Amino acid sequence: MDIVNYIDSIKKINLEFAKSLRKKNKSKGSTDEAYSFIISGLKILHPTISDSEIEKSITDGDHDEQIDAIIIRDGYVDIYDFKMSEGFGEKDIRLFVGSMDRLIFDPAGDLSGTNELIKKRIPEARKAIDDGFDVRVRVVRGGRESLYSQGEKALKKIVYDSIKKHELISSVDLVERELNLIESPIKYEWSIKVKKNNPKDTSSSKMIIKEGTDIKSLICRISLKELVDLYHNFQPNPEKIFESNVRGLQSSKKVSNQILSSLENTNKAKNFYKLHNGITIVGDKISETNSVKYIISNPQIVNGCQTITTISNHFKSDRAAKQLDYGSVVCKIFSANKSEVESICLASNSQVSINPWDLRTNDNIQIIIESYLNKEGIKYNRKAVRNSSNNELTFKELGQWLCASFLQKPAFSKNSRAKIFDNNNNGVTSIYHQLFNSKTNFSEVKKVVECFVYKNQN
Repeated sequence: MDIVNYIDSIKKINLEFAKSLRKKNKSKGSTDEAYSFIISGLKILHPTISDSEIEKSITDGDHDEQIDAIIIRDGYVDIYDFKMSEGFGEKDIRLFVGSMDRLIFDPAGDLSGTNELIKKRIPEARKAIDDGFDVRVRVVRGGRESLYSQGEKALKKIVYDSIKKHELISSVDLVERELNLIESPIKYEWSIKVKKNNPKDTSSSKMIIKEGTDIKSLICRISLKELVDLYHNFQPNPEKIFESNVRGLQSSKKVSNQILSSLENTNKAKNFYKLHNGITIVGDKISETNSVKYIISNPQIVNGCQTITTISNHFKSDRAAKQLDYGSVVCKIFSANKSEVESICLASNSQVSINPWDLRTNDNIQIIIESYLNKEGIKYNRKAVRNSSNNELTFKELGQWLCASFLQKPAFSKNSRAKIFDNNNNGVTSIYHQLFNSKTNFSEVKKVVECFVYKNQN
């Protein structure tokens, strides 16, 4: 991953704030770029933090004793040592550990030799720790690798009951956290109730497949109301429930009209499940509450996006409509990890064929490139199917442009675009992996995109 250019794009966003804050703090020993790196890191690690909180938390400057920021919020005191350089040198970390031990965890620690920012913030940290706040000590560096045994050993030498976590955090770690590349796209627990054929039935029809005691698959009918409520209640916004799908919403007015015509009245709604192919949902875990109730951890809809979106938007102001209670749809729910989602998407999307480029949209490097281009001011949605005022290029075009430019194959890019996205290498490095790999230079990608966007617009 081209981590340097990506981190530079993040720092650029926060540079003006960094300049003003560094000037206010009279920090001569630091630089605007270093301040921007600290601000950027804090915003990633504390997504809801405000600029005013950052302002009172940064202690970086002359005589900061290696303590660059202290965040006090949400029951934690987070103590930071930031450097833009690569590597977790043992010497710097030992100095950081010594300063924490002497200035924060010693109530009588002498602050007279420190800067004014430290003098103000450390007493607040001491009080919070005395009040029961847990402590996380974090060393953040600008390089790729965070597995440094010597640095980790040096950091863990500081041991107090209040310290709950010691962390070495690289720039790669920051990017992965910002874009949720490791964890599920969002944290959500969805409680569902399997729909009975008749209200008086004592049990509900369903099929469960287990591996040991773990439920791996649940196939059942769910009322449309539960799916509409899931869509509208999903936070931070409903569209996040489709994040794991390999492509964006395939909107078709004809299909939407057919869906809604099946829900014109309750009699039609009762037969909705007979007329629909079904919904496919993946989650991290399926838990059984009782014979009709289940909890899906971190659900993602990977097939049925248009159905859910159409019905949810149509009944947005009337979520108590009887059609939603009477109507139901067959749902296939799978407990699946990230590597399994792609094959489930491919198998379940039978109404509209999936193109080779669709299957690559959720690759980590594509998520990162999308974020990078957006930070650089280029409007790009990797899952969009066409250009619009909100989208200057499509993923399909990106692959073609890079193949034409980086590999110097313009004719091939135009005439054999499907082969660009073929992920099967058969022992030979595929074109896709020649274009998108750990050495891909994001700055060069940006230059190519700017050139072709200019061509398209002019």
